[in-house]
Amino acid sequence: MDQERDAARESVYKVFAEAEFEKRLRSYRRRGRAWRFAQFLTWLAIALLGLLGSVLAAAHTGNTGRIFAIVAGALVGILTTFSHTAHPGRQADGHEIARLKMRDEAWALLHGIDPYEKAEGEKPLTPEEAHKTFVKRIRAIVKSKRDATRISDLS
Repeated sequence: MDQERDAARESVYKVFAEAEFEKRLRSYRRRGRAWRFAQFLTWLAIALLGLLGSVLAAAHTGNTGRIFAIVAGALVGILTTFSHTAHPGRQADGHEIARLKMRDEAWALLHGIDPYEKAEGEKPLTPEEAHKTFVKRIRAIVKSKRDATRISDLS
C-alpha cells in the first residue's frame, strides 16, 4: 500500500514538474525572445521612418514626398506609443529573469543545496518537504514575474 502511495505521489511530482515548471520555462524563454525582438524592431522602424521622413520632407519631392513624410511621422508616433505603453524591454527582462530564477531553483533542488540542504545535525528534507519548498519558491518567482510584467503597472 505504501509503495502504491509513493508511486502515485511520484507521478504527481512528475506531472507538476512537466506542466508547471518545464512548460513555463519554455514559455518564458519564447516570450522573452519575442518581446526582445519586438523591442528591436520597434526601435529600428522608428529610426528608419524618422530618418526617411526627414529626408523626404527636406527634399523637394513634391506631394508624394510630403504625403510619405506625414505617413512616416504618424507611424513613428504609433510605434513610439506602443514602445511607451507595452514596454517590450521590461517585458523581455521580466521573462528572462524569471526563467533564470526558475532554472536556478531547479538546480538547487537537484543538487540539494540551499534551501534544500540539511542544517548541521538535522535530518535531510524528505521528498515531500523539498517538493513543498520548491512549489512555494516557484510560485513566488511566478508572482514576481507577473507583477513585473503587468502592462497596467508599467506605465
